[in-house]
Amino acid sequence: MVAGCSAAAATGIDPDTLSLRLARLITKIRPGRHSGNITWLQGSAGKLPLPDASATVVWSLSAVHHWPDRPEGFAEASRVLTGGGRILIAERLTQPGARGHAAHGLTVAQAGQVAAELTAAGYADVRTQIIPARRRVLTIIEARKA
Repeated sequence: MVAGCSAAAATGIDPDTLSLRLARLITKIRPGRHSGNITWLQGSAGKLPLPDASATVVWSLSAVHHWPDRPEGFAEASRVLTGGGRILIAERLTQPGARGHAAHGLTVAQAGQVAAELTAAGYADVRTQIIPARRRVLTIIEARKA
């Protein structure tokens, strides 16, 4: 998950120590214009290591399908978002019944369930899009903190 992302600063959050070490290494060896403004912290969707109302955008990239408790994660994202802040979820579109790595992502029905959970959590302007991206198809779900 990435929270607090803007041109000024971004905070990457992951529960896995090895993934965080890799992210820090890549940021160091492939610096970009804003790479000095990236912080990496250990945390999870249900326990973000950020203060209340400290992020304008919360992203979840290819991770929502791993969350053990999505409503808890959406509540936590709402806690760290500023008023009117946005949540953006990007997942690979998967087929019903897929197994193994092919099941990592969301089906159309699962994307609809995520959108319904965001609405139930009090988010507004919930939108779902299916977007072709090279050899993959992505499902993008976005919403605004009301």
